[in-house]
Amino acid sequence: MVKRRGTQALKTWFEPGSYRMAFPTIKMVLRLGGIGLLMFALLGPYVKTEEETVSIVARDIYFLLDVSASMQTEDAYPSRLEAAKTALKVLAEDLKGERMGLIVFADKAFMQCPLTLDHDAIKLFIDLADTEQFAETGTDLRTALSAALFRMLEQESGEELRSKSLVLVTDGEDFGMEFSSVVNRLEQAQVKVFPVGVGSYEGANVPQIVQGKRRGFLQREDGTTVFSQLKDENLKALAKRFGTEYLHLQRPEVDVKSLADEIRLLAPSEIDDQRQKVENDRYQVFLLLGILFLTLSLFLMPIRR
Repeated sequence: MVKRRGTQALKTWFEPGSYRMAFPTIKMVLRLGGIGLLMFALLGPYVKTEEETVSIVARDIYFLLDVSASMQTEDAYPSRLEAAKTALKVLAEDLKGERMGLIVFADKAFMQCPLTLDHDAIKLFIDLADTEQFAETGTDLRTALSAALFRMLEQESGEELRSKSLVLVTDGEDFGMEFSSVVNRLEQAQVKVFPVGVGSYEGANVPQIVQGKRRGFLQREDGTTVFSQLKDENLKALAKRFGTEYLHLQRPEVDVKSLADEIRLLAPSEIDDQRQKVENDRYQVFLLLGILFLTLSLFLMPIRR
């Protein structure tokens, strides 16, 4: 008898008919309203759009790329020039957000790309660099450094000081004038120079490239084949002078990572102000109300008759 009564009491406890809903209409309104508010919050509602001034902070970096004939030497894979271009594109990607420009040089220097924040553009101009851009085959480091210094100073106005760096990529062969005076002016302008040497100390013969195709090896007037090897004495001296690390490029995709880290240690500077439209987002209000409505609905639990 006791067991039967206990079973009936337990059955009554779990029967739906033993309960009545507590304010079912209010509970339904709270739940539907809460879900609606949450969905509205996902739309990201905002009150109005305002304009505010945003300062752009970056470092100014010029890549100086040697495109003399000796850069076609194949003692780096697939050639010195291609290895250098690969390294610069990796560096441009790592330094995304910085302002970068490209100067190519042989016996003369040419502005390939002015300073830009568009890293895709700088990589495109790096790809376009070629040894056939110049008729002469020699290298003049003084010309390259002077051109970069002129461009750097041209960017400054008044008392403004900017973070300025040069990444010099070359095989080190220099047939130009002595460049100590340019180095002095670079120091005075507080420009950092990061020398990068490409090629091998053993060297190799220099291929002759005509309209993009290899035509044997480059010959001197006396008929002898032009031989080239990495000469980085000047590059090491430049690194010591500017307190930077000389980089001998051997693994283009990997070696420049340390160079990017070194450049990032330099303090950035404000280069421009931009007016940007900013939306005053108010999704937080609707999100909190939705959570509140759903929470309140949980307290309206069924009441036992």
